[in-house]
Amino acid sequence: MSTEQELRAEIAQTRAELGQTVEALAAKADVKAQASQMKARAAESLKAKAAGTAESLKARTAGTAESLKARTAGTAESLKARTARTAESLTAKGAEAGRSPAVRRSVAPAAAAAALAVGVVLVIRGRKR
Repeated sequence: MSTEQELRAEIAQTRAELGQTVEALAAKADVKAQASQMKARAAESLKAKAAGTAESLKARTAGTAESLKARTAGTAESLKARTARTAESLTAKGAEAGRSPAVRRSVAPAAAAAALAVGVVLVIRGRKR
């Protein structure tokens, strides 16, 4: 009797293996499912590449922003120094010319305002480039 039971068990195992083989062959023959799987893999690959590109662009943009910030700060400091020198120069010239103190007091702020306006125009032009 044990041989009959062994034969039944072997037949059951063979049927299970045959079922698995049939499933594998059916999956290989299902072109639509294979195309769908390839599409899903391609979409995942593209998403990963897009995420990497986005991170790279964020990093580059941040670096550029920091660089522009530093350049703008440097330009602003330079313009402040130039404005101060121009105001001092104009004040000195006004004093040399023997103008009244009231005229000297009005020339310095006007010169400073003009120099500041020129500086602002230069900074704006620099940002547009």
